[in-house]
Amino acid sequence: MGQETGQSHYTQKEEQEFYLRLKEETSWIKQWIQNKHFKKSPLICGYEVEGWIIDDQALPYACSDQFLKLLDDPHVTPELSKCNFEINGNPFKVDQTLASHLEEDFYFYWKKCSETSETALQKKARILCIGTYPDLTQIPFGMKQIYPRNRYYAINSRIHSLRKKPVHIQIQGKDTLLLDNSNIMHEAETTSLQIHLQVNFSQAKNFYNASLIASPIMSALCANSPYVCGKELWEESRIPLFEKVISLESENEEKPVSRVGLGHGFVQDCISELFDQNLSYSILLPELQNSEKEKMKHLLFHNGTIWRWNRPLIGFDEEGQPHFRVEHRVPSSGPTLIDMQANIFFFIGLIHFIKKQIANQKIPITFQELEQFFYQASQFGLSAEIKWLDEQMYSIQDLLLQKIIPSVWEELNNLSLSCSRTEKLIKDVIKNRVDSLQTGSTWQKAYVQNFGKKFDKLVENYWKNQQTNCPVYQWRV
Repeated sequence: MGQETGQSHYTQKEEQEFYLRLKEETSWIKQWIQNKHFKKSPLICGYEVEGWIIDDQALPYACSDQFLKLLDDPHVTPELSKCNFEINGNPFKVDQTLASHLEEDFYFYWKKCSETSETALQKKARILCIGTYPDLTQIPFGMKQIYPRNRYYAINSRIHSLRKKPVHIQIQGKDTLLLDNSNIMHEAETTSLQIHLQVNFSQAKNFYNASLIASPIMSALCANSPYVCGKELWEESRIPLFEKVISLESENEEKPVSRVGLGHGFVQDCISELFDQNLSYSILLPELQNSEKEKMKHLLFHNGTIWRWNRPLIGFDEEGQPHFRVEHRVPSSGPTLIDMQANIFFFIGLIHFIKKQIANQKIPITFQELEQFFYQASQFGLSAEIKWLDEQMYSIQDLLLQKIIPSVWEELNNLSLSCSRTEKLIKDVIKNRVDSLQTGSTWQKAYVQNFGKKFDKLVENYWKNQQTNCPVYQWRV
């Protein structure tokens, strides 16, 4: 959940000073973008994968403090819970070398983490990529399992004080989940694959809007979290769970907007609109920085505490020049490395296809419709019905097979990304997942249908399948 802080408690004076600097930096980046000071940037792709540590009984194992110390690699970082960790992959140019570079990078860090967990820890431990661990009620899970960082204590404390009362969580699916939540630890239950795409500032608006439009498709296609606390909920239960656990709304809005969600609407003119909108959110971490406004330290810190499913990011190149990235946070973690690589390539082709469809014209669906379709896709997966850019209604399965997968492959060809590896990822892994209607979520539900809610056994079999790296459409129950 982001960069560490120097403290876990803040004064009102610090908050006021932080806000003044935040406003100044937001104004600066807006002028900088509008005056076109940016230089052309190559298309670059990166990723983050959040994972679980489980023990020899296939139960979550709160040992990431030991695990990360033994691993000693800055690419692998802590998450909110000591049952979790995050791999921060290397960024690569989007060219004909991307497929091989991405494959090597995934396997390198996965192997390193696996070897550390299995050989170096006293109690046998394993790593697992799954959108939500299906039943955390089997173990103690609360503030005692929080990873000891100032940032996490501060976020928990600030959210608690701003709410002024516990949040009531209710998610309705086949079962009903009811939780009265006084802390943010259930956020740790949601683990994702985050896809980063660095693009030119001049194209940032269309790429960002395209990533929004892609969100229902990606949620259904990558669904891998049907169970929370033993309850069967949505195909992608991460979505409502994260939104409800971190449920703080923006201020000074006619229609309050949650801190986690798709956001306020499509970008109309300039990507700086998103950073202007950030000013309406309460400041969770008023960590004052000793730096000039051009480094935008306060803007970046605040932006990291607003969890849009498509997060706008600003970074800096080797010459200190700002660049823009879209961080697409919709896909679940897992089920396998090859599935996640396929999801990344599919997303690259998909947003290039959508960007061409919406360039220089009015987007033919409203943002309110998009939100509705996003939650329908998250709830019902590939069988959900949504309206597409041709203003026709489709099931997501039919839309993918008839229109989107062929167009994605064409865009990957246009980007010089077509090779035997990408052909396998799109025409085998993605297409057969859609054809068979077997995502990580549908496999988990089929397991429960056959064997009952024996979640430790489900996770054990899931883990064994994950080790084969056979794409999820090939898994058998």
